[in-house]
Amino acid sequence: MAVTAIDGDERGPAEKVYKDADVCGACGRLGSCNLEEQRATVQVVVESRAEEDLKPKDNEEDNTIKKLDEEGDRERREGLLQSYREHYKQAFEGVPEISSEELLELLNNRAASDVSSFVLVDCRSDAEHSVSMIPGAVTIAEVEENLELYKDKELVAYCAIGRRSGLFTKRMLEEHPSIGIRNHIGGILDWSHVDGPLINRTKQTATNRIFFTGGGHLKHLPNRSNLDILLPEDLPAAAT
Repeated sequence: MAVTAIDGDERGPAEKVYKDADVCGACGRLGSCNLEEQRATVQVVVESRAEEDLKPKDNEEDNTIKKLDEEGDRERREGLLQSYREHYKQAFEGVPEISSEELLELLNNRAASDVSSFVLVDCRSDAEHSVSMIPGAVTIAEVEENLELYKDKELVAYCAIGRRSGLFTKRMLEEHPSIGIRNHIGGILDWSHVDGPLINRTKQTATNRIFFTGGGHLKHLPNRSNLDILLPEDLPAAAT
């Protein structure tokens, strides 16, 4: 905290205008002030604030709020995964799967070794791609047009919650039984619960933006996230 000293031996700026007037050396105003009283007041304020700064901070309330947020996020994530299992998984029952934690570990290992044994396949729409993707991901079209390039790689398919990617995984296994592919459980929604990285596809820079085609799944996002959520009304008509 900056404190401006009061010096009674120097006269203020008012002295230049009112040369012959009685000008207070403490504040530069006409008339006189009780300089000692002002000094005492400043000293009391400074000492009081210094004592306040030295007091141990009580973080009990902050810790309680943080704990409640974490518990709420766990419930949101459980609800998300339950929704995935109950409403979508039966359409592609039996396909190999991968969790967000496993996928994050794969990404970290790839970053550390610069060697990639897997390829992420983003099964979402062009509008969703245009806002953000998981680093290193390619689109379904890129895979299907250049399948020979990926035959020796493990494919990891993802979408918003796991439905579109699950159907893609099932189709790929039916058409190419020898291919290695897994479906990402919970998709981008679950990815947000492990603070998974996202990038802007065009700029290849980190971003916290995600586009969802509807608001129905937003209840599954973590409270503590700093995500910038976009819905169809937030994008130009050409992008959707």
